[in-house]
Amino acid sequence: MADDTFLALLTGSAEVLRPEVALSSDGAPMTPTYERAMTGLRVRMAPAGTLSDDGLLGRRESVTHVVYAEPADVRASDRLVLRPETWTLAADAPAGSDLLSFGALEAPVEGQCLEVGSGDTMETVTVREVEDGTVYVTPALTCDHLEGDPVVAVDRYEVIEVEDVAGAGHHLRLLAREL
Repeated sequence: MADDTFLALLTGSAEVLRPEVALSSDGAPMTPTYERAMTGLRVRMAPAGTLSDDGLLGRRESVTHVVYAEPADVRASDRLVLRPETWTLAADAPAGSDLLSFGALEAPVEGQCLEVGSGDTMETVTVREVEDGTVYVTPALTCDHLEGDPVVAVDRYEVIEVEDVAGAGHHLRLLAREL
């Protein structure tokens, strides 16, 4: 059973997506879709050091992060989605635009995935370039977004291996690859 000291170290919250694989008419597996398996999984992320031993099918070299988590049903091939940071738009961003303005000193960084807006107008973009508080994204926006709308950073990881390190359900150690 997990203890309060350990749980206090789990400062992040992750959504767990589980792959669902359908078969084509000839019985071949199709590209998986990911369905929400749980939300609110308490985690702590750490960059992976050099892992020298080979794991399942030699995939350990692709591990980029070690994730410590509360006991839960997390499996290899699941995806973890974290939303570690939120900003607001400093100016309107109309449909067709590829730029977002931020009043904050810290803006998203190049290559970062963002969710812009909320509800029916929420869309996912990737930061192409950052210049003086202006963020250029790809693809261009498909909806109008107003000053003050939320912009959320999205980090995604694929779980490579799951270990119940302390045994008896104390906590999980997940080896993950950033997507």
